[in-house]
Amino acid sequence: MRIRRYVPANQLIYSSLGLAFILCIFASCSDSKDPVIAYTKSMYVLNKDEEELRSVTDYDSIDRIIAEYIIGRKGRDTVEKSTYVYGDDGLIRNTTFSNDKITHQQFYVYAGSMLMQMIETDGHDTIGITDYVYYPTGKIKRTVLQLVYDKSSPTIIVTNYNRHGDKETMYKQIYEDSSRLVLSRYEMDKFISTYDSSEKMIRNIDQFFLGYYEEADTTLDVSYQYDDAGRLIVERNAKRIDTSVPDSIFYFYNAAGLLQEKLVFTSSAHHREKVVTTDRVQYDYDKNGRLIKEYSFYYKTGRRYSYRAK
Repeated sequence: MRIRRYVPANQLIYSSLGLAFILCIFASCSDSKDPVIAYTKSMYVLNKDEEELRSVTDYDSIDRIIAEYIIGRKGRDTVEKSTYVYGDDGLIRNTTFSNDKITHQQFYVYAGSMLMQMIETDGHDTIGITDYVYYPTGKIKRTVLQLVYDKSSPTIIVTNYNRHGDKETMYKQIYEDSSRLVLSRYEMDKFISTYDSSEKMIRNIDQFFLGYYEEADTTLDVSYQYDDAGRLIVERNAKRIDTSVPDSIFYFYNAAGLLQEKLVFTSSAHHREKVVTTDRVQYDYDKNGRLIKEYSFYYKTGRRYSYRAK
Protein backbone atom coordinates (compact mmCIF):
# COMPACT_ATOMS: atom_id res chain seq x y z
CA MET A 1 0.00 0.00 0.00
CA ARG A 2 1.40 3.40 -0.98
CA ILE A 3 1.11 6.38 1.36
CA ARG A 4 -0.86 9.25 -0.17
CA ARG A 5 -1.94 11.19 2.90
CA TYR A 6 0.00 14.36 3.57
CA VAL A 7 0.12 15.76 7.10
CA PRO A 8 1.18 19.43 7.54
CA ALA A 9 4.01 19.86 10.02
CA ASN A 10 1.94 21.85 12.46
CA GLN A 11 -0.52 18.96 12.77
CA LEU A 12 2.07 16.30 13.59
CA ILE A 13 2.28 14.79 17.04
CA TYR A 14 5.80 15.28 18.34
CA SER A 15 5.62 12.80 21.20
CA SER A 16 7.89 9.77 20.95
CA LEU A 17 4.87 7.47 20.77
CA GLY A 18 3.12 9.48 18.05
CA LEU A 19 6.30 9.80 16.00
CA ALA A 20 7.11 6.11 16.33
CA PHE A 21 3.63 5.22 15.06
CA ILE A 22 3.95 7.52 12.05
CA LEU A 23 7.42 6.28 11.14
CA CYS A 24 6.30 2.69 11.53
CA ILE A 25 3.61 3.36 8.91
CA PHE A 26 6.21 4.90 6.59
CA ALA A 27 8.55 1.96 6.97
CA SER A 28 6.01 -0.83 6.54
CA CYS A 29 3.40 0.51 4.14
CA SER A 30 5.48 2.11 1.40
CA ASP A 31 6.27 0.28 -1.81
CA SER A 32 9.89 -0.73 -1.20
CA LYS A 33 11.76 -3.45 -3.03
CA ASP A 34 14.92 -5.36 -2.20
CA PRO A 35 17.79 -3.37 -3.72
CA VAL A 36 20.03 -4.87 -6.38
CA ILE A 37 23.58 -3.54 -6.50
CA ALA A 38 24.70 -2.77 -10.06
CA TYR A 39 28.10 -1.28 -9.29
CA THR A 40 30.28 0.03 -6.45
CA LYS A 41 32.19 3.30 -6.33
CA SER A 42 35.23 3.69 -4.05
CA MET A 43 36.63 7.08 -3.10
CA TYR A 44 40.26 7.61 -2.07
CA VAL A 45 41.62 10.81 -0.53
CA LEU A 46 44.88 11.95 -2.11
CA ASN A 47 47.42 13.79 0.02
CA LYS A 48 50.69 14.50 -1.80
CA ASP A 49 52.01 11.03 -2.70
CA GLU A 50 49.67 9.05 -0.46
CA GLU A 51 46.07 7.88 -0.82
CA GLU A 52 43.58 6.44 1.65
CA LEU A 53 40.26 4.70 1.07
CA ARG A 54 37.57 6.86 2.68
CA SER A 55 34.21 5.67 1.34
CA VAL A 56 32.54 2.85 -0.60
CA THR A 57 29.14 3.48 -2.22
CA ASP A 58 26.76 0.94 -3.78
CA TYR A 59 24.46 2.00 -6.65
CA ASP A 60 21.57 0.37 -8.48
CA SER A 61 21.14 0.17 -12.26
CA ILE A 62 19.68 3.72 -12.49
CA ASP A 63 22.49 5.30 -10.45
CA ARG A 64 20.59 5.60 -7.16
CA ILE A 65 22.60 5.19 -3.96
CA ILE A 66 21.73 1.99 -2.09
CA ALA A 67 24.33 2.09 0.67
CA GLU A 68 27.34 4.16 1.66
CA TYR A 69 30.20 3.14 3.97
CA ILE A 70 32.51 5.75 5.52
CA ILE A 71 35.95 4.32 6.20
CA GLY A 72 38.18 5.41 9.10
CA ARG A 73 41.78 6.49 8.99
CA LYS A 74 44.25 4.27 7.13
CA GLY A 75 41.33 2.62 5.34
CA ARG A 76 40.68 0.18 8.15
CA ASP A 77 37.25 0.17 9.80
CA THR A 78 33.80 1.28 8.71
CA VAL A 79 32.92 4.13 11.06
CA GLU A 80 29.54 4.95 9.54
CA LYS A 81 27.02 3.24 7.28
CA SER A 82 24.01 4.75 5.49
CA THR A 83 21.25 2.81 3.74
CA TYR A 84 18.64 4.09 1.27
CA VAL A 85 15.19 2.62 0.60
CA TYR A 86 13.09 3.56 -2.45
CA GLY A 87 9.42 3.21 -3.35
CA ASP A 88 7.58 3.84 -6.60
CA ASP A 89 7.59 7.60 -5.93
CA GLY A 90 11.25 7.93 -4.94
CA LEU A 91 13.42 7.81 -1.84
CA ILE A 92 11.27 6.97 1.20
CA ARG A 93 13.85 6.41 3.92
CA ASN A 94 17.56 6.73 4.58
CA THR A 95 19.21 5.62 7.78
CA THR A 96 22.71 6.25 9.17
CA PHE A 97 24.34 3.85 11.62
CA SER A 98 27.41 4.28 13.81
CA ASN A 99 28.60 1.31 15.87
CA ASP A 100 25.42 -0.52 14.80
CA LYS A 101 23.25 2.18 16.38
CA ILE A 102 20.94 4.50 14.44
CA THR A 103 22.26 8.06 14.65
CA HIS A 104 20.20 9.73 11.92
CA GLN A 105 17.08 8.99 9.86
CA GLN A 106 15.07 10.80 7.22
CA PHE A 107 11.56 9.79 6.13
CA TYR A 108 9.94 11.15 2.95
CA VAL A 109 6.19 11.59 2.31
CA TYR A 110 4.81 11.99 -1.22
CA ALA A 111 1.57 13.08 -2.89
CA GLY A 112 1.80 11.27 -6.20
CA SER A 113 5.39 11.82 -7.28
CA MET A 114 5.69 15.15 -5.40
CA LEU A 115 7.73 15.19 -2.21
CA MET A 116 5.54 16.93 0.37
CA GLN A 117 7.29 16.37 3.68
CA MET A 118 10.58 15.16 5.13
CA ILE A 119 10.88 14.10 8.77
CA GLU A 120 14.34 13.96 10.30
CA THR A 121 15.15 12.10 13.54
CA ASP A 122 18.18 11.06 15.54
CA GLY A 123 16.78 7.53 15.76
CA HIS A 124 14.66 8.41 18.80
CA ASP A 125 13.39 12.00 18.74
CA THR A 126 12.35 14.35 15.99
CA ILE A 127 15.05 16.83 14.92
CA GLY A 128 13.23 18.69 12.18
CA ILE A 129 10.30 18.59 9.77
CA THR A 130 10.36 20.14 6.30
CA ASP A 131 7.23 20.90 4.25
CA TYR A 132 7.41 21.54 0.49
CA VAL A 133 5.19 23.80 -1.68
CA TYR A 134 5.37 23.82 -5.49
CA TYR A 135 4.64 26.05 -8.47
CA PRO A 136 2.17 24.66 -11.06
CA THR A 137 5.25 23.81 -13.17
CA GLY A 138 6.40 21.36 -10.49
CA LYS A 139 9.37 23.42 -9.33
CA ILE A 140 9.77 24.05 -5.61
CA LYS A 141 8.22 27.35 -4.51
CA ARG A 142 8.78 27.21 -0.75
CA THR A 143 10.22 25.02 1.99
CA VAL A 144 9.33 25.38 5.68
CA LEU A 145 11.77 23.76 8.07
CA GLN A 146 10.75 23.42 11.72
CA LEU A 147 13.67 22.60 14.02
CA VAL A 148 11.98 21.04 17.03
CA TYR A 149 14.83 19.29 18.86
CA ASP A 150 15.42 22.29 21.13
CA LYS A 151 12.11 22.89 22.91
CA SER A 152 13.48 25.97 24.70
CA SER A 153 14.19 27.90 21.49
CA PRO A 154 12.38 26.35 18.50
CA THR A 155 13.36 27.68 15.09
CA ILE A 156 11.48 28.01 11.80
CA ILE A 157 13.35 28.56 8.52
CA VAL A 158 11.23 29.55 5.50
CA THR A 159 12.98 29.51 2.11
CA ASN A 160 11.22 30.94 -0.97
CA TYR A 161 12.34 30.10 -4.50
CA ASN A 162 11.71 31.96 -7.74
CA ARG A 163 10.34 30.31 -10.90
CA HIS A 164 13.87 29.54 -12.07
CA GLY A 165 14.39 27.34 -9.03
CA ASP A 166 16.84 29.71 -7.30
CA LYS A 167 16.55 31.05 -3.75
CA GLU A 168 14.69 34.35 -3.40
CA THR A 169 14.43 34.87 0.37
CA MET A 170 15.26 32.86 3.46
CA TYR A 171 13.74 33.76 6.82
CA LYS A 172 15.02 32.39 10.12
CA GLN A 173 12.75 32.90 13.15
CA ILE A 174 14.04 31.87 16.57
CA TYR A 175 11.49 31.89 19.38
CA GLU A 176 11.98 32.40 23.11
CA ASP A 177 10.08 29.27 24.12
CA SER A 178 7.88 26.45 22.83
CA SER A 179 4.77 28.69 22.77
CA ARG A 180 6.22 30.45 19.68
CA LEU A 181 4.60 33.72 20.72
CA VAL A 182 7.72 35.84 21.16
CA LEU A 183 10.68 36.04 18.78
CA SER A 184 14.13 36.20 20.31
CA ARG A 185 15.86 36.73 16.97
CA TYR A 186 14.94 37.25 13.32
CA GLU A 187 17.26 36.88 10.35
CA MET A 188 16.68 37.14 6.62
CA ASP A 189 18.71 36.56 3.47
CA LYS A 190 17.45 38.21 0.31
CA PHE A 191 18.81 36.96 -3.02
CA ILE A 192 18.57 39.35 -5.97
CA SER A 193 19.06 37.38 -9.20
CA THR A 194 19.42 38.64 -12.77
CA TYR A 195 18.99 36.43 -15.84
CA ASP A 196 19.87 36.68 -19.52
CA SER A 197 17.55 36.01 -22.47
CA SER A 198 18.17 32.26 -22.20
CA GLU A 199 17.16 32.40 -18.50
CA LYS A 200 20.64 31.68 -17.23
CA MET A 201 21.63 33.50 -14.06
CA ILE A 202 24.20 36.20 -14.77
CA ARG A 203 24.28 37.89 -11.37
CA ASN A 204 23.31 36.99 -7.82
CA ILE A 205 23.44 39.35 -4.82
CA ASP A 206 22.98 38.07 -1.27
CA GLN A 207 21.77 40.66 1.26
CA PHE A 208 21.61 39.76 4.94
CA PHE A 209 19.23 41.38 7.44
CA LEU A 210 19.53 40.87 11.20
CA GLY A 211 16.22 42.00 12.72
CA TYR A 212 13.24 43.72 11.14
CA TYR A 213 14.66 47.26 11.13
CA GLU A 214 18.32 46.73 10.34
CA GLU A 215 19.88 47.86 7.07
CA ALA A 216 20.90 45.21 4.58
CA ASP A 217 24.47 43.95 4.57
CA THR A 218 25.57 42.64 1.16
CA THR A 219 27.54 39.47 1.80
CA LEU A 220 27.98 38.24 -1.79
CA ASP A 221 27.79 39.77 -5.27
CA VAL A 222 28.53 37.13 -7.89
CA SER A 223 28.43 37.44 -11.69
CA TYR A 224 28.47 34.55 -14.17
CA GLN A 225 29.55 34.18 -17.82
CA TYR A 226 28.73 31.31 -20.20
CA ASP A 227 30.07 30.04 -23.52
CA ASP A 228 28.00 29.48 -26.67
CA ALA A 229 27.10 25.98 -25.45
CA GLY A 230 25.62 27.44 -22.26
CA ARG A 231 28.42 26.19 -20.02
CA LEU A 232 29.66 28.29 -17.11
CA ILE A 233 33.13 29.66 -17.94
CA VAL A 234 33.70 32.54 -15.50
CA GLU A 235 32.46 33.26 -11.98
CA ARG A 236 33.44 36.54 -10.31
CA ASN A 237 32.77 37.65 -6.74
CA ALA A 238 32.61 41.45 -6.52
CA LYS A 239 32.05 41.36 -2.76
CA ARG A 240 32.54 38.65 -0.20
CA ILE A 241 32.56 38.55 3.61
CA ASP A 242 34.04 35.08 3.89
CA THR A 243 37.70 35.27 2.79
CA SER A 244 37.66 31.58 1.87
CA VAL A 245 35.27 32.39 -0.99
CA PRO A 246 37.28 32.83 -4.23
CA ASP A 247 37.51 36.17 -6.04
CA SER A 248 37.09 34.45 -9.38
CA ILE A 249 36.93 30.99 -10.96
CA PHE A 250 37.60 30.13 -14.62
CA TYR A 251 36.22 26.86 -16.03
CA PHE A 252 37.61 24.84 -18.97
CA TYR A 253 36.00 21.84 -20.69
CA ASN A 254 37.23 18.91 -22.77
CA ALA A 255 35.98 17.85 -26.21
CA ALA A 256 33.19 15.81 -24.61
CA GLY A 257 31.93 18.90 -22.76
CA LEU A 258 33.06 17.67 -19.34
CA LEU A 259 34.78 19.99 -16.87
CA GLN A 260 38.50 19.42 -17.35
CA GLU A 261 40.13 22.17 -15.33
CA LYS A 262 39.35 25.23 -13.27
CA LEU A 263 41.56 28.09 -12.10
CA VAL A 264 40.66 29.52 -8.70
CA PHE A 265 41.93 32.92 -7.57
CA THR A 266 41.51 33.83 -3.89
CA SER A 267 42.78 36.97 -2.15
CA SER A 268 43.38 37.60 1.53
CA ALA A 269 45.10 40.18 3.70
CA HIS A 270 48.47 39.29 5.19
CA HIS A 271 50.24 41.94 7.27
CA ARG A 272 47.98 44.56 5.65
CA GLU A 273 49.03 43.44 2.18
CA LYS A 274 46.82 41.73 -0.38
CA VAL A 275 47.94 38.20 -1.15
CA VAL A 276 46.43 36.27 -4.08
CA THR A 277 46.65 32.50 -4.30
CA THR A 278 46.09 30.63 -7.57
CA ASP A 279 44.87 27.06 -7.52
CA ARG A 280 44.59 24.79 -10.56
CA VAL A 281 42.13 21.94 -10.14
CA GLN A 282 42.23 19.14 -12.71
CA TYR A 283 39.52 16.57 -13.48
CA ASP A 284 40.08 13.19 -15.19
CA TYR A 285 37.46 10.77 -16.55
CA ASP A 286 37.29 7.18 -17.74
CA LYS A 287 36.08 6.13 -21.21
CA ASN A 288 32.49 6.14 -19.92
CA GLY A 289 32.73 9.80 -18.86
CA ARG A 290 32.83 8.98 -15.16
CA LEU A 291 34.99 11.14 -12.90
CA ILE A 292 38.03 9.18 -11.72
CA LYS A 293 40.24 11.93 -10.29
CA GLU A 294 40.08 15.54 -9.09
CA TYR A 295 43.27 17.15 -7.87
CA SER A 296 44.30 20.56 -6.49
CA PHE A 297 47.86 21.47 -7.48
CA TYR A 298 48.06 24.30 -4.95
CA TYR A 299 46.97 22.26 -1.93
CA LYS A 300 48.41 18.99 -3.32
CA THR A 301 45.26 17.15 -2.31
CA GLY A 302 42.39 15.54 -4.16
CA ARG A 303 40.25 12.48 -4.64
CA ARG A 304 40.44 9.38 -6.78
CA TYR A 305 37.42 7.25 -7.72
CA SER A 306 37.25 3.66 -8.91
CA TYR A 307 34.21 1.72 -10.18
CA ARG A 308 33.49 -2.01 -10.04
CA ALA A 309 30.50 -3.73 -11.61
CA LYS A 310 28.72 -6.39 -9.56
